Amino acid sequence: MTRSSGNANFGPTMPDKGGAVDADAFNTIRIKIKNGSAGNSFRVGGKGGDDTTGNTNINGVLAASSSVYVTYDLPMTGVPFWNGTLSNFWIAIRGNPTDIPTEGDIFVSSIELVNVTPLPPAEFSEFIANPNFEDITGLGHMSGGATYDRSIIETDSQDGDRNMQLTFNTDPTAAQFTFSNFAKEYTPNLVADDTQFNVKMWVKSAHDADIIVRLKNNNDGASGIGGNEELIDDTQPVVGNNTWQELTFTILPTIDVEQINFWFAVNVVDGTAANDPKNGDTFYFDNMSATISTPTTASIENNTLEGVSLFVNQKTKKLNIVTPNNSSLSLFNILGVAVKSENNLKESNAISVADLSSGIYIAKISSEGKSFTKKIIID
Repeated sequence: MTRSSGNANFGPTMPDKGGAVDADAFNTIRIKIKNGSAGNSFRVGGKGGDDTTGNTNINGVLAASSSVYVTYDLPMTGVPFWNGTLSNFWIAIRGNPTDIPTEGDIFVSSIELVNVTPLPPAEFSEFIANPNFEDITGLGHMSGGATYDRSIIETDSQDGDRNMQLTFNTDPTAAQFTFSNFAKEYTPNLVADDTQFNVKMWVKSAHDADIIVRLKNNNDGASGIGGNEELIDDTQPVVGNNTWQELTFTILPTIDVEQINFWFAVNVVDGTAANDPKNGDTFYFDNMSATISTPTTASIENNTLEGVSLFVNQKTKKLNIVTPNNSSLSLFNILGVAVKSENNLKESNAISVADLSSGIYIAKISSEGKSFTKKIIID
């Protein structure tokens, strides 16, 4: 088949085929497909035995622009139209976001109705949902922006059978976060401000880049940005040698935490920085883990970059930095958005901040796995 529209539907109409399907006997549609289009999501629709019609979306799970067959389980448990004797059902290959290209060939090897009992449980690593991308029933939690195609694939995994592939389809000008909509909840003050959050993940790319992890911490139990929240980022470089590398992120909250949301992205400063990704760059993510621990003095000291000083010359609008050779600078605004980055710093540097608005910023200097962070003010 050739996908030529945003929702490319296919599937059987049972009476026309001289048969019927008892939906109550099956809880899963299993499809083996090679998807040569840019669509990365499924939509399943139909009409049930009680005449209920509708559809359900299974977003971000389909390997886009793939050259291999991949088997997917599409869970139907709890879907309103999936009951009794179906009049018909159909499957759509669709885009998420909707403005991705529609062209491409689709090859379907088989479609089966199966009864998977029990359904695999959702997987978690503390505050990360589906950390290894193996949970076929929980992949819909992955979301993201409009500058890249994102899919779960069965090739190039660091370990296990699946990993996430992210390919930029345009030159980005800002970071587009992929996140888990799983919010880990705690009893009041269970996670306090003397706690250290640790995240590890495996990343592979042929392109040098900075990977950013963001935790949205909340101490009042409310959802959404606003209220008593803080956004905390940590950024680590991945070397573009097309081999799997394990990155470690350490985040120290400054508030008592009742709820945590986990986000990550390929970092983008403004589209022109040396490590900003470009159209066509591809990144692979696998085997994430999250732990919460009490930081020790030794661990903090071991991760602190020594011999660094920085201050803003308000008259010249320059950030003066003394640091070890080949360090890197990341500058974030109070919302945690990266606004400037510099690599391969010398021992003494004067970096213009005249293009930035007045306000409070966080400067992070990194070198050889250690970092130095300081709040600065630009008048």
